[in-house]
Amino acid sequence: MPISRFTTAFQRQCALWILRAFCPSVGRHLFFETSRLGLRFADHDIAHYLGISIWDDDPSRVHVFKVMDKMLQSLELSNRAIGLPRQAKNNIDKFSQATGIHSDELKILKFFICLKIESVLKDTYQVLDGLLQRDPSRFLGKILNLPRSTVERALTSDGPLRSCGLISEKSSNGFEFDSERAARLLFYEKYDEATVMKEFGVTLPETSKLSLAQYPHLKNDILLLLAHLKQVTQQQNHGTNILLHGVPGTGKTQLSRAVGKEMGLPVFEVETSTKGMLFTSPEDRLKSLSFADTFLSNRPSLLVFDEAEDVFSASFTDRSVASTHKGWFNQMLERNRWPVFWISNTITGLDPAFARRFDMIIEVPVPPKAERLVIAESVVGDLIDVNWVNKIAAADTIAPAVLERAGKVIRSGGGKASRPQQGEAISRLLSSTLKAQGHADPFRMKAGSEGCKHYNLDFLNTAQDLGSIAEKLHSVPAARLCLYGPAGTGKTSFGHWLAAELDRPLIAKKASELLGPYVGMTERQIGEAFEEAESEGAILLLDEIDSFLSERTQSRKSWENTAVNEMLTRIESFPGIMIASTNRLEALDPASLRRFDLKLYFDYLRGEQVEKLLLNQCHQLGLTKPSARSKNLASNLTNCTPGDFALAARRHRFEPFMNADALVAAVSEEINYKSTPPRPIGFA
Repeated sequence: MPISRFTTAFQRQCALWILRAFCPSVGRHLFFETSRLGLRFADHDIAHYLGISIWDDDPSRVHVFKVMDKMLQSLELSNRAIGLPRQAKNNIDKFSQATGIHSDELKILKFFICLKIESVLKDTYQVLDGLLQRDPSRFLGKILNLPRSTVERALTSDGPLRSCGLISEKSSNGFEFDSERAARLLFYEKYDEATVMKEFGVTLPETSKLSLAQYPHLKNDILLLLAHLKQVTQQQNHGTNILLHGVPGTGKTQLSRAVGKEMGLPVFEVETSTKGMLFTSPEDRLKSLSFADTFLSNRPSLLVFDEAEDVFSASFTDRSVASTHKGWFNQMLERNRWPVFWISNTITGLDPAFARRFDMIIEVPVPPKAERLVIAESVVGDLIDVNWVNKIAAADTIAPAVLERAGKVIRSGGGKASRPQQGEAISRLLSSTLKAQGHADPFRMKAGSEGCKHYNLDFLNTAQDLGSIAEKLHSVPAARLCLYGPAGTGKTSFGHWLAAELDRPLIAKKASELLGPYVGMTERQIGEAFEEAESEGAILLLDEIDSFLSERTQSRKSWENTAVNEMLTRIESFPGIMIASTNRLEALDPASLRRFDLKLYFDYLRGEQVEKLLLNQCHQLGLTKPSARSKNLASNLTNCTPGDFALAARRHRFEPFMNADALVAAVSEEINYKSTPPRPIGFA
């Protein structure tokens, strides 16, 4: 059979591969199959491609094999061109140069690309019944005329073909080129590097919208990071990895892009989903990262792997992806040619063995209030008034990205509403998002703030001069105060008043906000509260401190002692002003009391204070001045606190008092509720 039927170089190349595959020492015995109708071709399309289908009616095994051997010899000795189409060859050559693949490895790569797109080659592979899977080095060595040892070396897991994800070993089909779409791009279309990279899950994103100047709260970390990255990229040190973590929306990805912009380096990101918006597995994304690192080996770059918690985080029942492939993953962290930014919303469950392999681990928190004010003004300042800008900036749980999305929603409505109305709308959007993230609504009036609206030191019964203490704290950088006494005596409100008096932000945390249901969570949340206050330059107010500092002799679990120790350590090392309040000083661990510079007892009001507070409240509520009888009743109240008057004032909003006597009666009721034992629940 003449080989003139193969009119193109690529047809001759496919025929040569097929004939070698069915040569006597490889898969000849599989070219025919025996059925109840007699001897048949295993695949008629293959026979037809070779031009020997004319023997379908009466195939002669010996004759067919003689024809195939003659064709193979003719192709081997032919002077006519054999190979891939010019464009495909040029495309694959460019691609291989970028990935560092040459000579014999390139022959293997070209074969696998053609196997992905040429149907007759696929048919041949199917007929050979997984020979490529069972003995790939022998099979490919014969087909590609390469030494068996060369093929074995090329297909090792750490070789360039597999380490960068070009060739994958599938459990059911043996080895194959990883992306059919990429194979078609390389074979048929004009070479475009960005398009090919995207098919392997890697993109060059738009330039960062932010600059490093917009991360003043990370200034020291960024300076150190830039110096380190400059050195390792110049020296081309392998194994540089940076972990950026923090709650969603704090600008972690934008920070990595801003670093690249500052250094004049392109930033390539591993995609989290495919074109069809299907989320890829962590394993596939790690392959994409390996591909990018290999493909960009000759070009200084920064690589970004977002949503890294999918790789690092483990659950109670399942190991993390990184732990499952620990050896391979450790090699990846040690061998990457260019720096990789691993970006995660959480580092909970991060194996210490992986943590130590990062050059730097940087937390990217919600910016401090001063920076939040700038961000709020720049992002939504055109939509809302100054009052709403300040309210948004005061919330330490609103990430910049969350605020930006809320602004987009409001702008899509055309901005027809007034600024106050748009402020209300943005607050609703933000509150809904924060609720979904597990945060409290920052726009609701907190009890501490409400009770502090008309805060007056004259209505506090303490042995110390609180005004003088506040004055001295203006010049004291660090202080630890413990406020104790009955509920409602003004302890928490004093913290709010002091922050306003010192013109300092206040971070107030209750026990319910810091106590976690899992081992280690309480300690982590305690640490985060202190770190947040330090970065904000804020006064830290911890309410119900007895929930943390209960006497360790009463602890039944080791983790309870751990939480106490964490709190004590943080209190002692905190460089700012910290206020703790409790109704039960006697429950505190004795060691904790030594950590406080000042212990202030807030007692029940004295009789004359109650009388003055009655006069003040009548004025605030628009009631007539109290009579002598009302004053006398008030001054004789025992166990009375400012909180009792605050509760009565709230009741006045929907059940107005007619006069001062009614107000005194309401305060007396509140006092009685405190002293009356609670009624039992259920059947007596």
